[in-house]
Amino acid sequence: MASARFKTNRRLWSVISTVLFLVPWFIPLIGKSGEMPMYVYPVGIFTAADTVAALSGTAVGILFFGVPALLGGWVVQCVVVMLMQRKENSDHAA
Repeated sequence: MASARFKTNRRLWSVISTVLFLVPWFIPLIGKSGEMPMYVYPVGIFTAADTVAALSGTAVGILFFGVPALLGGWVVQCVVVMLMQRKENSDHAA
């Protein structure tokens, strides 16, 4: 049995990944109500006196939010493309 080939929907993947990447930047750290949201770190690069801390906070945020966002976006995109392909095949068969 040959495995099915599915096309990658790059537009859908980029939209999903962008949403998954941006949302956590605006959510405060869980369990610490006094903490600032992560979006403060990139803004701090231009406004803070301690730019090294702002740069390191931004780099950590990009690493911890970016990689899972890309992988999660790809998985969700794969599921959507497979469901669309299945629907398309069932419409042709009917």
